[in-house]
Amino acid sequence: MLEDEKSRNVFKGLLKYKISSDQRYIKSIVDPHEDMYFDRDLLSLVEHDTYVDVGAYIGDTLSGYKQKYGRLCRNYICFEPNDENLKLLKQSIDLDDIQNVRVVEKGISDKKRVLAFITDSGAATRVSNDGDVYIECTSIDEELLSADYDDAIIKMDIEGSEYEALKGAQKFISKYHPVLEICVYHKPDDIYKLPLFIKDLYAGYKLYFRQYELSVNETVCYAIPEDKCKG
Repeated sequence: MLEDEKSRNVFKGLLKYKISSDQRYIKSIVDPHEDMYFDRDLLSLVEHDTYVDVGAYIGDTLSGYKQKYGRLCRNYICFEPNDENLKLLKQSIDLDDIQNVRVVEKGISDKKRVLAFITDSGAATRVSNDGDVYIECTSIDEELLSADYDDAIIKMDIEGSEYEALKGAQKFISKYHPVLEICVYHKPDDIYKLPLFIKDLYAGYKLYFRQYELSVNETVCYAIPEDKCKG
């Protein structure tokens, strides 16, 4: 199901590394010269006017987007549940006088509900039964389906809640076929469970795997529909 040989090598290399802990397998597949979420080999032909940053943290992807393209797209939408991260995110937006950004101060899940989070680890803020901070969550369908976001990219890096978030985006994905950039390393079965679910949501996706760190972290599955690609 993976579209190119590079993706298949990444998948096999990750499996071999998980089995053996031999660094050679990671070194052979890592892509240190590419920007995570802005891979020029995959996205250079993609048209979009909306970027949905699920797990915006303190604005690192937002800053990366601006550096990569020199400007923001028409709609840049940030979802971030952690209060401390939100403060820094807003400060960054104000400091750089960034326009066209909408910040949604909620977590993302499969539906509207309140969930317990562990928030004391910054970038690793996550849903957990051991969490002591209760945060309002919403879904992509709830927040975005009613608007016209025909040319969208959705990035998800939410510490193991990607599957629930994709479930809550089923109608949006079925309607608009957005480009997806989904982290597939937080849970052991993410590497196959998430791509299979994405293909079930829309069979027209082409799936690619890329690895951006010398570890089992920073593995991204890109799902790019043929009708969103010029080439």
